[in-house]
Amino acid sequence: NFRRMYEFRNGRMPFAGATVGTAFRNEIAPRGTMRLREFQLAEIEHFMNPSDKRHPKFATVRDLEVPLWPREQQEAQGPPILMALGDAVGAGVIDNETLGYFIGRVHLFVQAIGAKHLRFRQHRATEMAH
Repeated sequence: NFRRMYEFRNGRMPFAGATVGTAFRNEIAPRGTMRLREFQLAEIEHFMNPSDKRHPKFATVRDLEVPLWPREQQEAQGPPILMALGDAVGAGVIDNETLGYFIGRVHLFVQAIGAKHLRFRQHRATEMAH
């Protein structure tokens, strides 16, 4: 609940909250039977002031090179490119420092658990949520 977390932080941003829980989804099988699927989910939501999208720890990941697949590369059917997060934020491939910081942290985490094939794909204009 955003308001509760915001009040807990005495009205200060940025702040984050984590949730772990179970979700359910109905699936229709080929012969018309319904199956209920159960999932364990975990998410972290980070809230920031929309007029100040800087992150105080962005400098710790600024030079980290991550595999990005910008929409222009996708449309040209090109491969993902390695780009430093600072350069990606400067070029507008990544919208702001806060997003860049968390992309960097996710990249480091996924590498630490041994994943080999990873890329961060930018949504195309037709895939945007809003």
